[in-house]
Amino acid sequence: MVEMRNRMNDIEKAKKYTWEQSDWIVHRNGYFSMKECVYFYHKGQAIFNPWLDMMGNSIEEPFSYYGKEKVDEFCRRIVAKKGGIKQVHQVTVDSNILEFLKMLYFGVTDNPFEAASRSAYTDMCRTIRFHGKNGEALRKSIDVLLEERISELIDVDNSGKYTQWHYSICKQIVDKYEAAGIEFYIGQAQKWVNMTLKYLYVLVPDVVEPFYRFLHIPLDNYIMDIAKKQYGVPSLSTAWSRISDYQDYLDYEQKLMEVIDEMPLDWEFKKWVESVRQQKSIKSS
Repeated sequence: MVEMRNRMNDIEKAKKYTWEQSDWIVHRNGYFSMKECVYFYHKGQAIFNPWLDMMGNSIEEPFSYYGKEKVDEFCRRIVAKKGGIKQVHQVTVDSNILEFLKMLYFGVTDNPFEAASRSAYTDMCRTIRFHGKNGEALRKSIDVLLEERISELIDVDNSGKYTQWHYSICKQIVDKYEAAGIEFYIGQAQKWVNMTLKYLYVLVPDVVEPFYRFLHIPLDNYIMDIAKKQYGVPSLSTAWSRISDYQDYLDYEQKLMEVIDEMPLDWEFKKWVESVRQQKSIKSS
């Protein structure tokens, strides 16, 4: 009986703190850092208030709607946050070590946007067929374009606006290459854009944090293999680098986001490493 009473008290506290958090988010007009909030992921959407359904309507029983495990963990975390209790999963890294690792991977650079774009380009450029044309000047022009266009994301406060921006920048990149007589696909553009934003988050997380929750998952063989084997997401009818229709790309992204219960890029960071390790293990056995 005492245990039941304590649980009910904790739930009421969590509900009270949740509505306080919701009020704070509303007054921020959608512009806030995820690090400042307690949330969980459900069917491709970040949930900041489990006492609201996914359409924003009030519900009395969030445990059955979202699942007991998710809501229990949410309640524990928001009560702990309000009580000033540090979350045990937080890890700190010495800043000098972090800077060393960044320099080791990205090289010496004063421009994190250029460094992120350059590394993202390296990830997918093997799929481009230049047929003797020089693509260096074109690559540099995309570096500049990405830096200019990423600044627009400061005004993005929902996933719909982000997807509109994402489609626009992908199409711009495709058009630039095709104008130069080089065949280029939406699949290649999404990899370039998505990986640039992923790398930018590693280099300057505070720049990306306000819109991090809206970022798409970079599609490649590693991710699509995990999606099929672990989550039952059907493979595309073409290679990721040869996706020509943005809607086909977006449909796949949405199917994937519906079956994961984490922030999309949080999930991708973890699953990409897992897939690479599995592939290496298979090759060495």
